[in-house]
Amino acid sequence: MKVFEIEKICYSYPDGTKALNDLSFSVSEGDVLGIAGANGSGKSTLLMLMMGCLIPSGGRITYYGKSFDRDTVRSMRKETGLLFQDPDDQLFLPTVWEDVAFGPRNLGLSENEVASRVEEALHATEIEELSKKAPWKLSGGEKTLVALAGLFAMKPKTILLDEPTSGLDPRSRRRLIDIIGKTDMTAVIATHDLDMVLDVCKRVIIMNNGRIESDGEVPGVLCDIEYMRSCGLELPLSVAGRSS
Repeated sequence: MKVFEIEKICYSYPDGTKALNDLSFSVSEGDVLGIAGANGSGKSTLLMLMMGCLIPSGGRITYYGKSFDRDTVRSMRKETGLLFQDPDDQLFLPTVWEDVAFGPRNLGLSENEVASRVEEALHATEIEELSKKAPWKLSGGEKTLVALAGLFAMKPKTILLDEPTSGLDPRSRRRLIDIIGKTDMTAVIATHDLDMVLDVCKRVIIMNNGRIESDGEVPGVLCDIEYMRSCGLELPLSVAGRSS
């Protein structure tokens, strides 16, 4: 079943600059879709449109077959989590435990259910030992995992991840990739980390200058060096190493 359908979407910034131009694709249940592109290609803007945070200037988005309107977006947000590129945008309470509990509490759940969800999310992201720490004292990788735990505690059907490995050291990056790879949720991952795409995604969309250049299976799309360079990207390091 199709979760999202993006049909001829266009978006322009307030100054008139075109960010996205005539994008069409779909996301089905169980998909782990990578959206790859150089900085400025429109990846983050696309995720914000899919969350209903921005309104397209043309085209339409549907969620389980229903066109975006106030009720559809409200329903979608109960079932979809967005991980921002900067985890500091999502962390604001005194302890990790409180931050992860914030979403479930807003659902009006009992404290027993909130506690159960928090413990489950901390376990899934392997950060139980951080539960009493202040988020502002954590490393970048730890903050990202706390923000991800906050999403998991909401029990979403779908997660949208915006550059989840950006700025992470190799150990934190690998830990995050392994955790994402274990989930059974539908996922859309906007990134320029093509080795992560190889590790966790079954399909990848390549974006360039606000357009979709290709949409195909991993790893085939990522192995054409001339094509990738024309889109402002390099081969994944693991592929480049084998071809050198």
